Amino acid sequence: MDITLSEKYVTGSICFVKSDFEQCVRAFEKGLIPIDQVKRIITSKVHLRDGVEKGLKHLTEDKQKEIKILFSAFDELID
Repeated sequence: MDITLSEKYVTGSICFVKSDFEQCVRAFEKGLIPIDQVKRIITSKVHLRDGVEKGLKHLTEDKQKEIKILFSAFDELID
């Protein structure tokens, strides 16, 4: 009741484990998830060397915009 009466906000998060990612990779390999659908939810692309400076900045400043940020060590994957 304190949350409602005091108008407090509750923020939650979910963490993924290695097996979640492995399952996704297998689904990609089998063609169960179309790559075009995945590309639509990637809202930003950041090079690993800029991860803290740019990636975390996106997450903290554009919370309403960001869905998934792709971090990559390869320049050709960053637009």
